[in-house]
Amino acid sequence: MSAKKVGKKKDKITVTKLTPEQSKQLDNAAKFVNDKWNSSCRSLIEIGEYLMNNFYDGDPEKAKAKGPKKGISLRMLAIRPDLHVSPATLSRARQLAVQEKMYFQQSTFTYLTDSHKLELLRIEDKKEKLKYAKSIEDKKLSCRAFRKVLEKDGHLLPRGPVPGSKRVSASSAIPFDLFFEPLGKITDLSIDDFIDSIPDDKSDEFIDSVKKAKEKLEKLYAKLTKSTP
Repeated sequence: MSAKKVGKKKDKITVTKLTPEQSKQLDNAAKFVNDKWNSSCRSLIEIGEYLMNNFYDGDPEKAKAKGPKKGISLRMLAIRPDLHVSPATLSRARQLAVQEKMYFQQSTFTYLTDSHKLELLRIEDKKEKLKYAKSIEDKKLSCRAFRKVLEKDGHLLPRGPVPGSKRVSASSAIPFDLFFEPLGKITDLSIDDFIDSIPDDKSDEFIDSVKKAKEKLEKLYAKLTKSTP
């Protein structure tokens, strides 16, 4: 049964009205995710498998798809205030479950941990992903050692400062006014055009990124207005 949407097309505000069955499904999902996340045996893969089975009919192809989805969506779960994990974490759990079912469910790999598999999400090519997995298995690479391999192969930026580089001091940083000059050229119309161009079905990563940007801009605005005489 699909969710009923009511709202005015003019202002594009859409309110989703859930059926009792859908509300119960979301409640059960939130409880499972929170219980699993707060347990001593935390497993993102188990959370992802639950999400795939209950939101995508156990189909990894549906879980991978970014197109519109009828009924309740993962975003409806992600935005719940009682959920103990971030939208980005939910998205990673979903990606891990997809990867597990497509590549590792029938495999003989025994050394791969959830941490290894999180790093393997960076590799999109199937052959390359399995090649790295075999390398981890054969060489008994720790997750830290595997990250070093990914850094060397250009799949991951190294942590910490680049050897030989110097920390940027406040005096040599980009001037504040110059850094924010483009903001002065943004008009209400251009912002509206950008908002209108955003597809209705947005990824969890996109939503989480916008949320983080909003928090940082609010922090910046508070500091600017506080320092204004």
